[in-house]
Amino acid sequence: VFIVGFYIEDETGRDLLAEDFTLTLNGTLPKSVKVLKRSDKRLKKIPLVTEWGDYFEVVFPHTQSTKFDLVFSSEMYGKKKLHFAKKAKYVFTKEAF
Repeated sequence: VFIVGFYIEDETGRDLLAEDFTLTLNGTLPKSVKVLKRSDKRLKKIPLVTEWGDYFEVVFPHTQSTKFDLVFSSEMYGKKKLHFAKKAKYVFTKEAF
């Protein structure tokens, strides 16, 4: 489960559910996407919430993977990848500190 926020200048593209946007987790589409209201108490725990952003709760099927990529892609805005891990990321590195 992720809470994602977007700021899109183009008013026609402000809907995460629009066909131009794709959000996947390791290539899997979300099970559900819910628009969050400004009054949602979960937004109070997020460090940066803006008046002009749109926020969504995005639920993906459970994954056994310990590392995974959340990928946002759009024909207009391109493709961006965010790396996540269920464990501290230093556990996955072989470098000495």
